[in-house]
Amino acid sequence: MKLDRRRNKAFITRNTEYHVHHRECVGVRDRKTGRWIHDHPALRSWLLGGMDRRKKMFHTLLPGTRLVFTNGERDVLTSPLLEVERPEKPSLECYTWRAKMGVIEAAA
Repeated sequence: MKLDRRRNKAFITRNTEYHVHHRECVGVRDRKTGRWIHDHPALRSWLLGGMDRRKKMFHTLLPGTRLVFTNGERDVLTSPLLEVERPEKPSLECYTWRAKMGVIEAAA
């Protein structure tokens, strides 16, 4: 399967990168060490949107908003978003869903 970076986004906060594929968090990396965090509560959770200081939810994720992830039982609120970028190609090989489930073909 050819990896397509266009379907993935990396949301950068001060300490962490959250890698998202079609709104599902598929990778979390510590920015200081560069290591992938395999037991982070945001992994395999869905990105609902962003929240500002007034606790108002947004679907558009702008710098300064905090990401909100949920798995239906537990919510994760990140530190403020610094930037959104396309992940580097080597990052796609490290995503948790690839390591645990093998290569998953995208539905056509």
